[in-house]
Amino acid sequence: MKQYVFWQFSHMGLGSLWQEISFILSFQDSPVEIVTHLNDYYFTRLKTVLEDCFAPSRYPIELCRKEVIDYGDAYEWNDQNWNITSKEVAGRLASQFGYSIESIITYNCDKKHIYWPLKFKKNSLDNYVCFDFIYRDIYEKKPKHHYEHKDLSLDDYNKIVAFFMKHSIKYIDLNKGDMTIAETCEKISGASCYIGREGGWSHVAHSAKIPFYPVMYPLPRVKKGIEKAHQGMNPYLNQLISPDEFPIFFEKEFLLK
Repeated sequence: MKQYVFWQFSHMGLGSLWQEISFILSFQDSPVEIVTHLNDYYFTRLKTVLEDCFAPSRYPIELCRKEVIDYGDAYEWNDQNWNITSKEVAGRLASQFGYSIESIITYNCDKKHIYWPLKFKKNSLDNYVCFDFIYRDIYEKKPKHHYEHKDLSLDDYNKIVAFFMKHSIKYIDLNKGDMTIAETCEKISGASCYIGREGGWSHVAHSAKIPFYPVMYPLPRVKKGIEKAHQGMNPYLNQLISPDEFPIFFEKEFLLK
């Protein structure tokens, strides 16, 4: 039975789990065992994504829980070079537990934007957009690498909401946190598009096969990653839009059509 091993680190978001599980499901050709060294929070999140959000797998998947392994603020290793960090972690786990290097999840963004579909059916009568603009003001006490000023300010956020209201655009704000992961995934699956930051919900939008319009400040690293994926890897990913460009772009893309 093919095996995959999950471990945890600080600030591990939904996108990390979503992309890895989606990749496993997309290429599954036999029964799979997922071994988790996750705490209750992350294990529940993984189980929810697998069982309550994604379409059924082709073959059985067995979940196995083992002792928690938390590598903490792993982003601080090796000058924040995640590729090196994840390989070091894989080497440690392989040496300590006897896993094969290939079985250990490394949470690298190199999955070629291949996404397993959601389990939810679209309602053609609905017409709304989903958005998630986590404004950077709430990250004042967070480590710099966690947001790097790519996110919007609260003022940016308010201007975009005002734009939606001015044009009577029905929207669902995913940042409110008033829905479960499965409920949010269902809302995204029925939306006409997803607008906002690159993060966990944008990966869900890819699985839902709806357009994603990334609205963030165009830092070099962020811009490079999105442009690379935009150039042929993901037909649902659109060009990076800065907050200042948002009203003009949105009017051309939607209101004038």
